[in-house]
Amino acid sequence: MFIPRTHSTGRLLLWFALASAASLTGCASSSNCVHRGAGDAPMTAPEFPEVERGQIAPDLSALESIEVLPVPSTMAPATAAYRSLTHANCQCLAALMSPGGNQIAGEKNAVQAQGTEDPEELACMTWLRRSLLDYAEVGARDQSAAQALSRYYRLARIEHRLDVMHESIVQTRQAQETLDKLIDRGLEAVTDDGTLLRQYWELESQREEADLERRELNVLLRHDLAVDPMEGPWLFWPDTPLAVDPAPIDVETAIATGLSQRAELGLLRVLLAHLTPETLPVARATLGSANALLGLQPPTACGACIAQLLHCGTCDSCAEVAEVAARRRQLQQQLADREQAVISEVRQAAAESEARLAQVLYAREALASWQRRVAELEERIATGDATFLDVSAARLEILRAKDQLVTAVVGWHLAQVQLSYAQGLLAAECGFGPHAAYGHGSHAGH
Repeated sequence: MFIPRTHSTGRLLLWFALASAASLTGCASSSNCVHRGAGDAPMTAPEFPEVERGQIAPDLSALESIEVLPVPSTMAPATAAYRSLTHANCQCLAALMSPGGNQIAGEKNAVQAQGTEDPEELACMTWLRRSLLDYAEVGARDQSAAQALSRYYRLARIEHRLDVMHESIVQTRQAQETLDKLIDRGLEAVTDDGTLLRQYWELESQREEADLERRELNVLLRHDLAVDPMEGPWLFWPDTPLAVDPAPIDVETAIATGLSQRAELGLLRVLLAHLTPETLPVARATLGSANALLGLQPPTACGACIAQLLHCGTCDSCAEVAEVAARRRQLQQQLADREQAVISEVRQAAAESEARLAQVLYAREALASWQRRVAELEERIATGDATFLDVSAARLEILRAKDQLVTAVVGWHLAQVQLSYAQGLLAAECGFGPHAAYGHGSHAGH
């Protein structure tokens, strides 16, 4: 699944929150935090008796009375109502309906209501908050678009796989029926070892698994696109050609784009450019979002010093000036670290895109090889050098090769989505982006 990678700092924040919650509830020790009734005996460690290693096996006794029969080979796959969904619509609707992006946009509107439309007349803190919220909003919309597009292309792969499963099942049933007729005619050389029937059950199981994944992806896409889950039983149809562009990726240009477009880098640069004693609370909060142990305690003031005229024309204490310098070094380090991370992400996405393109070419050749093999076997049947079972098995290999080819093509598209996300382009392609002048929405549709 394509979802932007999660950093380990999230786990650190969780543990920090748990530790803080424990300290607030008055748990002086671990024993004080165990719920026990009055008069209960002290809690003892649970006992785990020694046991010999056994076997894990399903118990199907309750299913013995249920008989499952192969369906006729002419039965068509279950039909469903579909609604068209293109790549562009999926990307931009997910960006527009991004829960995180819309929450940040609401916060930005609240901040905007506190000042005038002229940025020069806004208080320094208010202007900075609005600038940072701009970048945070774009970053959230980028992530939502990437997640939805990942599910979109996975859905395309599953829909194709369902077609492959159906055709494979039909061919297997037809081969079984042909085999049964030959046996009924008393041909001694023909025997049924159950291979076709076992193959049929395996294909049916795979089809059920694919159908389950299709339904799950539709549920998730409805959530991503803010579609009412109660709005009928229809399914999304990925209505975008699965074309592949063999043009090589200019990695250095892609990196330069990522460094200039990624919202998180823009946020840090704006904060560094407007770091003053007045904006220290925002700097502390930004550092704390990356590491819960940073920016926790502002330093104690060391007394008054000579007034200094900074960005907002404020007179600050020596302690505040010293903290500005310290926070600046921290933010510069964080920016440098994130720039290196963005460079690595772009390089990795570009390398994966090239590898997926190679897989597409290999899968195309494998499919062509199996198609030639079927043609050869069909010619050999006339001379008695091949049987219908040989042809049937080769035709199933063609279907598997088609599935592998589509899987490789979808893998290439997923790599392209990851590359665009690493460059910070997904929301921008839909009209979202930070801006310097306020009084205008960040998207034409707002």
